[in-house]
Amino acid sequence: MKNSLFTLTAFALLFACTPEQNNPSGTEDPEGGKDKTVHVTDIHLDRLSATIKEGESIVLIATVTPENADNKSVSWSSSSNTVATVDANGKVTGIKAGTATITARCESASANCTITVTTGVQVGIYPTSSDPMYAWSLGGEDKIRVVSAGNWTLSCDAPWLTISQTSGSGTNDNVVISTVPNKQDDDRTAVIRFESNEGSQEFSITQHCNIFRTTFLKTRKLSHAFKVYYTSGVRFSKLIVMLPYAETDQYQTIRESQYGNATLATSSEGVKYLYYTGTNNFPVSGSNVVKHDFTVDFQLLETDFSKITQRNLPYDTEQAWYKRYTGKSTDADGSQMIDPTHSWVVSNANSLWDKSGGDVIEYARLCYEFVAESFTYGTYDGDNSVNAIIGRMSGDCGNQHAIWMSLMRAKGVPARPIVMYSPDDFTHVRAEFCVAGYGWIPVDVTYHQGGGDYFGRFTDDNLVVMNHEFAFKAKIGSDNFNIGLLQVVAWWYWFSGSGTVDGDISLTYADIKTVDWGICGTMQSPQWDVQFPIPMAKEGDWWVARNLKVSSGDEFKFVHNNSWKVNFGGQAISFDSPVLLWQDGPNICPGYNGNIDVYLNVDTATAYYLQAGSTFTH
Repeated sequence: MKNSLFTLTAFALLFACTPEQNNPSGTEDPEGGKDKTVHVTDIHLDRLSATIKEGESIVLIATVTPENADNKSVSWSSSSNTVATVDANGKVTGIKAGTATITARCESASANCTITVTTGVQVGIYPTSSDPMYAWSLGGEDKIRVVSAGNWTLSCDAPWLTISQTSGSGTNDNVVISTVPNKQDDDRTAVIRFESNEGSQEFSITQHCNIFRTTFLKTRKLSHAFKVYYTSGVRFSKLIVMLPYAETDQYQTIRESQYGNATLATSSEGVKYLYYTGTNNFPVSGSNVVKHDFTVDFQLLETDFSKITQRNLPYDTEQAWYKRYTGKSTDADGSQMIDPTHSWVVSNANSLWDKSGGDVIEYARLCYEFVAESFTYGTYDGDNSVNAIIGRMSGDCGNQHAIWMSLMRAKGVPARPIVMYSPDDFTHVRAEFCVAGYGWIPVDVTYHQGGGDYFGRFTDDNLVVMNHEFAFKAKIGSDNFNIGLLQVVAWWYWFSGSGTVDGDISLTYADIKTVDWGICGTMQSPQWDVQFPIPMAKEGDWWVARNLKVSSGDEFKFVHNNSWKVNFGGQAISFDSPVLLWQDGPNICPGYNGNIDVYLNVDTATAYYLQAGSTFTH
């Protein structure tokens, strides 16, 4: 009789390349000459302290010395954004009564101003974060503060912005503003109108422009499954199986997700996973324990850095996500996988930061180049802590990106892993860093070692993003687990008797051909879904969709390979002749109850629709 516990966790496989080690210290002048850069020696503020009321603002003025310093870029931060916020121009706004320290930094110099916020605020709306996520180009949500002694209302006519509460009474710190991703090439602004008996205010929110360019690559139907095998002498008392759960993000679209009797859970770190747990009626040997079927649309993502016009916006350092992705991270065994305080990391971070002139994006690129040049590729069992990786100056994709993330976090720049798995049984880790106001930008150090530039580019049409953590904690029933890199599967079992137990993990796929041109709209369902277009057939020079059943309130648009491609619009008046649709107008609104035929000429960018079965003579 025996009682056994077995654990299997899949770790990252590797991308092989072995560039020669170059300048591991990161301090040598590549041209061998003397550094002629004029560095900042000090920074002064025009005041050491100030008192403002809730809702009031002042502007601090920073002076950098020497006057001929090459880099005079000043970054600002607040020790407590719940008391006072500061923007990129040194504008300080009182939020609620208390004390906060405002810090101005330029290179290695810094200066502080103590801000005391008192009550007596004017009524109106005030941000609660120096880096509100509703202003991010990728969209998001954050709270605002509504200050009033009486009844108030909020209104906004921007369709891309949502207010969680549009009326209330008294001061409210929990009104949430939400925005959808900005797909435009320019910033956009919405105005929220505050009204009360005490007065009115217009509060402007500017959402940053889209900085990513995406190209649809392919669609695949995937099946991620784990089977258990055991001999007849095995008597399970408990079996637990965990699979990572892929979600839609900027790199992929996940849909048609089905996972049977498995349970979907979310860890405190935000990692989603599927699990099965059983104490009786165990799966028969050779059968699926957990199976996740889903469809994924892969896309190429490239960052247009020219669109990032405000490169050093302040982060909200009090947000939980900021603290998580700028601090230390441990593996499941407690070893430091990411350590921004390691002496080697701090030394090289200081050197690279000085070279970047304090520019977050330039610093990220310098760190990317530095790690790619300084480390060789290799796989190592056992100790994969930051200290061990630095000691051997070599590591796999997860190891090298751990060093890159340590360098980023050492300067307060949020960075996190991109954990991936492909149907080719290939696992990989990339990383991404956050630019305040815009979002997460991907990098791949080890792909760069193999040739090509992967700074701000995500290129694979086969790797599925599973999560963004090296390790997390999971609770399944009464069992608590420290989970390592969850790319493929983790499983545990307890049994008595004699025999053997084994498992098999698979990720299989089938390619799905997408339509060249199609139509998407409300005639299919009340919700628009670009992923399920009605296909159009090519007839000569025209793409045609016949016999579409529409109602007077329906709207639709054209899509190309599952992406919005052409935006035509028009309004039917009569069906005496084909109705011409014009570009850059509203959605196509037939205004008709019945069936229509739709014609699209891509080359001439013209489209028509007419009553189904009518002769099209244009």
